[in-house]
Amino acid sequence: MSEIEGLPQLIAALVGIIIGTAIALTQWPRSQRRSESLPEFFWTLATLIWGMGCLFGGVAQLIFEPSPTALLMLAAGVALTSLGIHAIRRARRLMSDQRVHIVNAFTDSPEGGNPAGVCLPEHDLPTGEMQRIAAEVNLSETAFLRPEGEGWRIRWFTPTTEVPLCGHATLASAHTLWELGRVPPDQTIVFQSASGPLTATRDGGWIELDFPSDPPEPAEIPVGLTEALRERPLSVSRAKVGHLVEVESAEKVRCLAPDIRAIDRTVGSVCVTARSDTPEFDFISRFFAPEHGIDEDPVTGAAHCALAPHWAARLGKEEMMGFQASARGGTVRVRLRGDRVLLGGKALMR
Repeated sequence: MSEIEGLPQLIAALVGIIIGTAIALTQWPRSQRRSESLPEFFWTLATLIWGMGCLFGGVAQLIFEPSPTALLMLAAGVALTSLGIHAIRRARRLMSDQRVHIVNAFTDSPEGGNPAGVCLPEHDLPTGEMQRIAAEVNLSETAFLRPEGEGWRIRWFTPTTEVPLCGHATLASAHTLWELGRVPPDQTIVFQSASGPLTATRDGGWIELDFPSDPPEPAEIPVGLTEALRERPLSVSRAKVGHLVEVESAEKVRCLAPDIRAIDRTVGSVCVTARSDTPEFDFISRFFAPEHGIDEDPVTGAAHCALAPHWAARLGKEEMMGFQASARGGTVRVRLRGDRVLLGGKALMR
């Protein structure tokens, strides 16, 4: 009998270790097994192995050889197992918080527009975590939404930095909220942002955003900008979104092949525009923002907050259609309303 003394407790502990290992391997989210998350995963694995081992071994000890040591093992098992399960729940919650919807904004084509990420976390995320998610999504912008009052708090991140305003990610956010049923289809959405309140409404097949106007002010041509663009400007002005450069023709905008690194060194961000040479559009543009980690933005809502007053003054019109002539391309309808610009566009969830 002495040869098998303690054998039930050992078997029970081994069973607990196997169960603890199985729980860690099956319940820990695969998406959280990145290199930066591996230390937490292995800590959870070790905690559950020790916890379940002590728990099962302690129960067996109480059954076969009751003693204070058995109670200590049982208590340690409960505590360690609880810690491991809590860590798994936290990882699964984080996985849920990191789900990102991809929406093509300012287009109704799968190949067009500007793709944006939209994340609706169930809990407040630290700024660093939002920036990490945006870098992993690696689109020009990812929007993060949290309910706030009667509306939604919105923040926008490029792969490298947070920005104060983004049109296409706001359009994508509104489309996502309506598509997922988080907001009734006929209800106006109010976003609270670093640039103040913004609204989104449905207008037939279009989504219309109410954004602050960004009227550009005349400026001198920055040193090196002509060389960076490899094109001579007709005029240069400055808006919050960056420099606005008008060139001779729409063809020159389409054929523009700038030195992106030189743009980064000289002005950081620049919108190049010209009067349209086709009847369906009033103007065309392209937008380069290497200072924000975006060589060329496919379609830029915020830039149209500056383009609208710029072209309204030249064309004598307050309602216009703009085309952003990037490789993907996108259409933006603009309506100038005092110190506000109504940006209209379509969207398609992937």
